[in-house]
Order: sequence, then structure tokens, then C-alpha cells
Amino acid sequence: MQISNIDLLRRKYLFISLLLLCISVIARLYVDTFHIQSMLDKNTKEFNNQLNSFFNESLNSLNDKYATVSDVIMLDTNTQEMIKQRNRIALHEYIEKYYNTLKKDDKDLYVMHFFDTFNTTILRMHKPQSFDDNLTEKRPIVK
Repeated sequence: MQISNIDLLRRKYLFISLLLLCISVIARLYVDTFHIQSMLDKNTKEFNNQLNSFFNESLNSLNDKYATVSDVIMLDTNTQEMIKQRNRIALHEYIEKYYNTLKKDDKDLYVMHFFDTFNTTILRMHKPQSFDDNLTEKRPIVK
């Protein structure tokens, strides 16, 4: 059986049509993949920006909150006098109500630390038996 010229021509057109269809599908998949990756990158960047913004707002809020608390405690003349005298027991008893209230309000709060101008611990509310150690090397932020 011999294939006629018309059948041969039909097969060539069919082959070319299928080839063009495959190329079109592959090109479309490539464009869609590029578009999806682009959207994913954009959304990831936007999410990171929002997350950084939220983190910075939270950090600023916490800084403001604890700066205010610190000011209230440290501007109290009783607190100042106990710190000057290095009276850890009296200071602990006096500050304990603030410390416990703060811990109830903020479950992540653990450390409350009093130290002098030489970075030496006067009182750790969370560990009152530990004091008189220099924090300069242990905690660079204290410097």
C-alpha cells in the first residue's frame, strides 16, 4: 500500500501542528513558571517587610514599656537609697511586688537585674543569691 501525496501532506501538517502545539505548551509552562516564581518572590519580600515592621513595632513597644517601668522603679527615692547602700534584702522585698506583677503581665519576663555603675551585680530578682559579679565581659549590652 502506497501513501498518497495528500496523506503525506496531511501527516506533515499534523506533525507540524502537533510540534507547534507542544512548543506553545512548553512556552506557556515556562512563562507561567516564571510568573509564579516572580509572584512568590514578591509575596515573600512583602511578607518579610511586614514581619520586620511587626518585629520593630513590637520591639519598640517593649522598649517603651520597660523603659517606663525602669524609670518608675529607679526614680523612686527608696529604691535609689537601697541601691546606694547595696541593701539587697530590702531592695528585693521592696521590688518584689513590681517584679511579680510584671511577670504576670509578661510571661516571657524572667530577668530583672540591678547593677551599679561599674557593672557589678547588686541584685538579681530572679536569682537573689547570686550577686557581686561583674557583667562587663558576660553582657556587652551592659557596657
